[in-house]
Amino acid sequence: MNPVADKTKTDPCISRLRCIGCGAIVDHADQDFRCSNCGDLFEIFYPGWTGSAGTRVAEHDAASLKKSWLERKSSFLPADTSGVWRFREMLPTLNPGHKPITLREGNTPLYELPGCARAAGVDTLLAKHQGMNPTASFKDTGMTTAASFARQEGFHWVACASTGNTSASMAAYAARGGMRSLVLIPDGCVKVLNEVVKRMPVYLLNSVNPYRLEGQKTAAIELLEQLAWQTPDHMIVPGGNLGNSSALGKALLEMRDLGLIARLPKLSVIQAEGANPFVRSIREHGGKTLTPVEADTFARTGLSGDACGIEETGQTRICEAGREHRTDSHWSWSERSRVHSQVPSRRSVRGDQG
Repeated sequence: MNPVADKTKTDPCISRLRCIGCGAIVDHADQDFRCSNCGDLFEIFYPGWTGSAGTRVAEHDAASLKKSWLERKSSFLPADTSGVWRFREMLPTLNPGHKPITLREGNTPLYELPGCARAAGVDTLLAKHQGMNPTASFKDTGMTTAASFARQEGFHWVACASTGNTSASMAAYAARGGMRSLVLIPDGCVKVLNEVVKRMPVYLLNSVNPYRLEGQKTAAIELLEQLAWQTPDHMIVPGGNLGNSSALGKALLEMRDLGLIARLPKLSVIQAEGANPFVRSIREHGGKTLTPVEADTFARTGLSGDACGIEETGQTRICEAGREHRTDSHWSWSERSRVHSQVPSRRSVRGDQG
């Protein structure tokens, strides 16, 4: 018996990488975070969260987790004041002696919007203000985890392709962690960035990095905690390259699997009409293929006309409907936006930028 392999299967603190394309499982990825077998992306999973009979491990008892997370809100330890690392049982574990790089990200408010609810014709409408993060975007929740693992791996340089909030967030967390940052402006620079990280000791911090998505998923965990663990009927999120949509969907599935919530909500991904490759893929090709589009919209921040780098991968991973909900596509229309509603799965679209 291999004691290391056996521990990997049973220890809830151990995470591994799994290709969303071919299913290959590895402990470490190449610097471009692409599977060496098929070229697809990786997701992080936790083999020790369930036992051989499918039962949840004692360390991840739902009631105990909820109690611990609530108690940490009164702590002054840096990891506990973070709205990401407070939920660290749901995250990859840093090695002993390595502390997270944190700016007290997360901890964002949930506002009730009675006027908007009346206008929308619903009883209750809430908004989680992710702009209240340290650099004013949700990217901070993913950057704290990814930057922490970059420093643990011994990198002194981190890099991303971005024109906006990704680069601002990366620069802040790199500086906080004593690292230097390199920003490449998009319009063809993604391929350049991939070559840089392959040839130089530079850590990639775009959303292809699965450690970023692990941090970003905590927004959904924090949201459910704010709702007293009562699942909302419907969650609506904007979709650019869809990394955040994938992260939130992953969190919902994991919370259900661990018994933290009893059911899944409907999750709607919204894209502006002028930058909606995901919407078009669902409508025109049933999610089988994705064609990049030239973005033509005033709502440019966070949007991408090439949501999943189709020219590089040649394929997409579309959010698939879960068994608890209807599996047919449901469309809602407004003058300037299109909504596609589906329940997320672990096999999700993720893009290179952002």
